[in-house]
Amino acid sequence: MAINTNKLSGSLVHHSDRGIQYCSREYVRILNKNKIVISITEHSDPRENAIAELANGILKDKLLNDIELKNNQQAKRILSKIIHTYNTERLHCSLDYNTPEQ
Repeated sequence: MAINTNKLSGSLVHHSDRGIQYCSREYVRILNKNKIVISITEHSDPRENAIAELANGILKDKLLNDIELKNNQQAKRILSKIIHTYNTERLHCSLDYNTPEQ
């Protein structure tokens, strides 16, 4: 679906664990053919992926849910603002209700 709807050619990143389906020659060939950057955990440690999944979930479900991105420049600008807000303003219960910057 991402390949069929991607209007920003060369801008997709596929992050996964080292599951056999993601490492197969055919799957990697499809990613490479479509200029999709491959991001994969280094040592098959599921905790490596947890931080990426948490960040992606927060971005998608809480912060980008109502925004329609028009182009790559707009996406970069909005994501930069969201990441700045997440690190400097958003309180995190796991950090005793401080921001990551604090």
